[in-house]
Amino acid sequence: MNNKILLVFEGERTESLIANSLISSLIEQTSNLVEAVYKTHIYNLYTEVINDPFLDIFHLIKEKNPHLNHFERDEFSQIYLFFDYDGHVGGALDQKIEVLLEYFNEESEQGKLFISYPMVEAIRCIKDLDDLDLFLNATYKKSDFKQFKPFVHTYGLQKLQNYSNYSDEIKGKLISFHCKKANYLVNNNLNYPDEPIEQTEIFRSQQEKYIYVTDNITILGSFPLMLLDYFGSKKLFSLLNNSE
Repeated sequence: MNNKILLVFEGERTESLIANSLISSLIEQTSNLVEAVYKTHIYNLYTEVINDPFLDIFHLIKEKNPHLNHFERDEFSQIYLFFDYDGHVGGALDQKIEVLLEYFNEESEQGKLFISYPMVEAIRCIKDLDDLDLFLNATYKKSDFKQFKPFVHTYGLQKLQNYSNYSDEIKGKLISFHCKKANYLVNNNLNYPDEPIEQTEIFRSQQEKYIYVTDNITILGSFPLMLLDYFGSKKLFSLLNNSE
Protein backbone atom coordinates (compact mmCIF):
# COMPACT_ATOMS: atom_id res chain seq x y z
CA MET A 1 0.00 0.00 0.00
CA ASN A 2 1.20 3.52 -0.77
CA ASN A 3 0.42 4.94 2.66
CA LYS A 4 4.03 5.57 3.65
CA ILE A 5 5.53 9.03 4.00
CA LEU A 6 9.21 9.63 3.28
CA LEU A 7 10.92 12.33 5.34
CA VAL A 8 14.23 13.41 3.81
CA PHE A 9 16.57 15.33 6.12
CA GLU A 10 19.70 17.32 5.39
CA GLY A 11 21.48 16.04 8.50
CA GLU A 12 21.59 12.73 10.29
CA ARG A 13 20.69 13.54 13.89
CA THR A 14 18.94 16.78 14.84
CA GLU A 15 16.25 16.62 12.18
CA SER A 16 15.34 13.07 13.16
CA LEU A 17 15.05 14.05 16.83
CA ILE A 18 12.74 16.93 15.97
CA ALA A 19 10.65 14.82 13.61
CA ASN A 20 10.24 12.11 16.22
CA SER A 21 9.15 14.72 18.74
CA LEU A 22 6.84 16.92 16.66
CA ILE A 23 5.76 14.96 13.61
CA SER A 24 5.59 11.33 14.71
CA SER A 25 3.30 12.08 17.65
CA LEU A 26 0.72 13.56 15.28
CA ILE A 27 1.08 11.58 12.04
CA GLU A 28 2.26 8.12 13.12
CA GLN A 29 -1.28 7.21 14.15
CA THR A 30 -2.42 7.05 10.51
CA SER A 31 0.69 6.70 8.37
CA ASN A 32 4.00 4.90 8.27
CA LEU A 33 6.84 7.41 8.44
CA VAL A 34 10.19 6.47 6.90
CA GLU A 35 13.26 8.65 7.43
CA ALA A 36 16.21 9.17 5.09
CA VAL A 37 19.19 11.52 4.96
CA TYR A 38 20.65 13.53 2.08
CA LYS A 39 23.88 14.08 4.05
CA THR A 40 24.85 17.45 2.62
CA HIS A 41 23.46 20.96 2.17
CA ILE A 42 20.71 22.22 -0.09
CA TYR A 43 23.04 23.78 -2.66
CA ASN A 44 24.41 20.36 -3.60
CA LEU A 45 20.83 19.25 -4.15
CA TYR A 46 20.47 22.16 -6.57
CA THR A 47 23.48 20.95 -8.54
CA GLU A 48 21.99 17.47 -8.88
CA VAL A 49 18.64 18.86 -10.02
CA ILE A 50 20.23 21.15 -12.62
CA ASN A 51 22.57 18.47 -13.96
CA ASP A 52 19.79 15.92 -14.44
CA PRO A 53 16.44 17.24 -15.76
CA PHE A 54 14.98 13.73 -15.36
CA LEU A 55 16.13 13.33 -11.77
CA ASP A 56 14.09 10.90 -9.67
CA ILE A 57 14.44 12.17 -6.12
CA PHE A 58 13.42 8.85 -4.62
CA HIS A 59 16.18 6.93 -6.39
CA LEU A 60 18.70 9.65 -5.55
CA ILE A 61 17.86 9.38 -1.85
CA LYS A 62 17.73 5.59 -2.08
CA GLU A 63 21.35 5.52 -3.27
CA LYS A 64 22.40 7.37 -0.12
CA ASN A 65 20.28 5.27 2.27
CA PRO A 66 20.72 1.48 2.01
CA HIS A 67 17.79 0.88 4.37
CA LEU A 68 15.51 2.05 1.54
CA ASN A 69 16.62 -0.77 -0.78
CA HIS A 70 13.55 -2.89 -0.09
CA PHE A 71 11.18 0.03 -0.82
CA GLU A 72 9.76 1.14 -4.16
CA ARG A 73 8.60 4.65 -5.04
CA ASP A 74 4.95 3.67 -5.34
CA GLU A 75 4.91 2.62 -1.69
CA PHE A 76 5.16 6.30 -0.70
CA SER A 77 2.21 8.62 -1.06
CA GLN A 78 4.21 11.68 -0.03
CA ILE A 79 7.80 12.88 0.16
CA TYR A 80 8.84 15.82 2.34
CA LEU A 81 12.32 17.34 2.26
CA PHE A 82 13.77 19.41 5.11
CA PHE A 83 16.80 21.61 4.49
CA ASP A 84 18.52 24.65 5.98
CA TYR A 85 18.77 28.02 4.28
CA ASP A 86 22.51 27.92 5.07
CA GLY A 87 23.41 31.24 3.50
CA HIS A 88 27.03 30.94 4.69
CA VAL A 89 28.07 27.86 2.69
CA GLY A 90 30.02 28.03 -0.54
CA GLY A 91 27.82 28.34 -3.60
CA ALA A 92 24.91 29.77 -1.64
CA LEU A 93 22.68 31.87 -3.90
CA ASP A 94 19.04 32.77 -3.41
CA GLN A 95 18.31 31.98 -7.06
CA LYS A 96 19.16 28.35 -6.33
CA ILE A 97 16.61 28.26 -3.50
CA GLU A 98 13.98 29.68 -5.84
CA VAL A 99 14.63 26.94 -8.38
CA LEU A 100 14.41 24.21 -5.75
CA LEU A 101 11.19 25.56 -4.24
CA GLU A 102 9.58 25.56 -7.68
CA TYR A 103 10.90 22.07 -8.43
CA PHE A 104 9.97 20.45 -5.12
CA ASN A 105 6.47 21.85 -4.75
CA GLU A 106 4.26 18.76 -4.68
CA GLU A 107 4.63 16.09 -2.01
CA SER A 108 2.87 13.42 -4.07
CA GLU A 109 5.29 13.81 -7.00
CA GLN A 110 8.96 14.83 -6.69
CA GLY A 111 8.45 15.92 -3.10
CA LYS A 112 7.80 19.12 -1.20
CA LEU A 113 10.65 21.18 0.21
CA PHE A 114 10.54 22.93 3.58
CA ILE A 115 13.30 25.31 4.63
CA SER A 116 14.50 26.32 8.10
CA TYR A 117 15.82 29.87 8.50
CA PRO A 118 18.70 29.89 9.04
CA MET A 119 18.92 26.23 10.04
CA VAL A 120 17.06 23.44 11.79
CA GLU A 121 17.84 24.70 15.30
CA ALA A 122 15.48 27.62 14.58
CA ILE A 123 12.70 25.43 15.97
CA ARG A 124 13.94 26.06 19.52
CA CYS A 125 15.28 29.60 19.15
CA ILE A 126 12.63 30.91 21.51
CA LYS A 127 13.39 32.93 24.64
CA ASP A 128 9.92 32.88 26.19
CA LEU A 129 6.99 30.62 25.26
CA ASP A 130 4.63 33.20 26.73
CA ASP A 131 5.96 36.07 24.60
CA LEU A 132 4.91 35.66 20.97
CA ASP A 133 5.88 39.23 20.06
CA LEU A 134 9.49 38.59 21.05
CA PHE A 135 9.65 35.60 18.73
CA LEU A 136 7.85 37.41 15.89
CA ASN A 137 10.66 39.96 15.85
CA ALA A 138 13.57 37.55 16.32
CA THR A 139 16.04 37.87 13.45
CA TYR A 140 19.59 36.75 12.74
CA LYS A 141 22.34 38.23 10.61
CA LYS A 142 23.39 36.27 7.52
CA SER A 143 27.07 36.99 8.08
CA ASP A 144 26.88 35.22 11.48
CA PHE A 145 25.16 32.01 10.34
CA LYS A 146 28.12 29.86 11.40
CA GLN A 147 27.51 30.96 14.98
CA PHE A 148 23.79 30.22 15.01
CA LYS A 149 23.98 26.87 16.81
CA PRO A 150 25.93 28.21 19.82
CA PHE A 151 23.70 31.28 19.80
CA VAL A 152 20.57 29.15 20.10
CA HIS A 153 22.17 27.13 22.88
CA THR A 154 22.62 30.25 25.02
CA TYR A 155 19.59 32.26 23.86
CA GLY A 156 16.83 29.67 23.72
CA LEU A 157 14.97 28.20 26.66
CA GLN A 158 16.91 25.44 28.37
CA LYS A 159 13.83 23.19 28.44
CA LEU A 160 13.76 23.28 24.63
CA GLN A 161 17.26 21.85 24.22
CA ASN A 162 16.23 18.19 24.56
CA TYR A 163 13.74 17.52 21.76
CA SER A 164 12.83 14.11 23.17
CA ASN A 165 11.54 15.61 26.41
CA TYR A 166 8.98 18.00 24.94
CA SER A 167 5.60 17.81 26.63
CA ASP A 168 2.43 18.00 24.55
CA GLU A 169 1.98 21.58 25.75
CA ILE A 170 5.46 22.59 24.58
CA LYS A 171 4.95 20.88 21.21
CA GLY A 172 1.68 22.73 20.76
CA LYS A 173 3.20 26.10 21.60
CA LEU A 174 6.22 25.57 19.34
CA ILE A 175 4.06 24.61 16.38
CA SER A 176 1.68 27.50 17.03
CA PHE A 177 4.51 30.05 17.40
CA HIS A 178 6.14 29.10 14.10
CA CYS A 179 2.84 28.95 12.18
CA LYS A 180 1.82 32.36 13.52
CA LYS A 181 5.23 33.80 12.67
CA ALA A 182 4.97 32.54 9.09
CA ASN A 183 1.55 34.18 8.83
CA TYR A 184 2.96 37.41 10.24
CA LEU A 185 5.88 37.30 7.82
CA VAL A 186 3.78 36.69 4.71
CA ASN A 187 0.42 38.27 5.52
CA ASN A 188 1.27 40.71 8.33
CA ASN A 189 -1.30 38.85 10.42
CA LEU A 190 -0.60 37.97 14.05
CA ASN A 191 -3.15 35.18 14.21
CA TYR A 192 -2.92 31.47 13.55
CA PRO A 193 -3.14 31.08 9.73
CA ASP A 194 -6.44 30.20 8.07
CA GLU A 195 -4.67 28.08 5.45
CA PRO A 196 -1.24 26.58 4.73
CA ILE A 197 1.45 29.07 3.75
CA GLU A 198 3.50 28.19 0.70
CA GLN A 199 7.27 27.97 1.04
CA THR A 200 7.72 30.18 -2.02
CA GLU A 201 5.74 32.93 -0.28
CA ILE A 202 7.82 32.60 2.87
CA PHE A 203 11.08 32.81 0.93
CA ARG A 204 9.87 35.80 -1.10
CA SER A 205 8.86 37.60 2.09
CA GLN A 206 12.22 36.78 3.69
CA GLN A 207 13.91 38.40 0.71
CA GLU A 208 11.71 41.47 0.47
CA LYS A 209 11.46 42.25 4.19
CA TYR A 210 14.81 41.06 5.54
CA ILE A 211 17.48 39.61 3.24
CA TYR A 212 17.53 42.43 0.66
CA VAL A 213 16.84 45.15 3.22
CA THR A 214 18.93 44.33 6.29
CA ASP A 215 20.94 41.24 5.27
CA ASN A 216 19.14 39.40 8.07
CA ILE A 217 16.63 36.59 8.07
CA THR A 218 13.72 36.25 10.43
CA ILE A 219 14.14 33.04 12.43
CA LEU A 220 11.64 30.38 11.38
CA GLY A 221 11.44 26.59 11.64
CA SER A 222 10.22 24.26 8.91
CA PHE A 223 8.65 21.31 10.72
CA PRO A 224 5.55 23.14 12.04
CA LEU A 225 4.83 24.44 8.54
CA MET A 226 5.03 20.93 7.13
CA LEU A 227 2.37 19.91 9.67
CA LEU A 228 0.24 22.89 8.66
CA ASP A 229 0.55 21.80 5.04
CA TYR A 230 -0.15 18.14 5.82
CA PHE A 231 -3.18 18.53 8.08
CA GLY A 232 -4.55 21.85 6.91
CA SER A 233 -5.19 24.76 9.22
CA LYS A 234 -8.44 23.63 10.84
CA LYS A 235 -7.31 20.07 11.60
CA LEU A 236 -3.91 21.11 12.97
CA PHE A 237 -5.52 23.81 15.10
CA SER A 238 -7.83 21.19 16.58
CA LEU A 239 -4.91 18.84 17.29
CA LEU A 240 -2.95 21.61 19.00
CA ASN A 241 -5.89 22.59 21.17
CA ASN A 242 -6.36 18.99 22.25
CA SER A 243 -2.68 18.75 23.22
CA GLU A 244 -2.71 21.76 25.53
